[in-house]
Amino acid sequence: MYKMEESQYFVHINDPLDMRRDLLGSSRQIIQILQRYDRIKQLRVKKVEKIHDLKATTKEINLLITKMKTVLPAYKVRIDLDNENRPKRRGMTGNELKHLEEELKKIEDKIGNLS
Repeated sequence: MYKMEESQYFVHINDPLDMRRDLLGSSRQIIQILQRYDRIKQLRVKKVEKIHDLKATTKEINLLITKMKTVLPAYKVRIDLDNENRPKRRGMTGNELKHLEEELKKIEDKIGNLS
């Protein structure tokens, strides 16, 4: 007959199909997690590349701005907002103010008579 070595052990599994199903399900979940991790790594690489491109573009824009400043003549722009865009205030004369107070008093009297 077959002679067993002393270091070998056999374990009885009550429901081998369920055990196999669980192991395969776990393996599938691990593979899905690894795939997601791989996508994340790819996105990180793309992000770093985009940041590098953005920095290069920013440097180029700054260089062009400095060149433009050196080429264009120096000119100071003076904007006087105090007089241009403000609406002009109109002062009331004493007669106009008295007239408005009289009209207000008449309106208040009419309101008092209605109550």
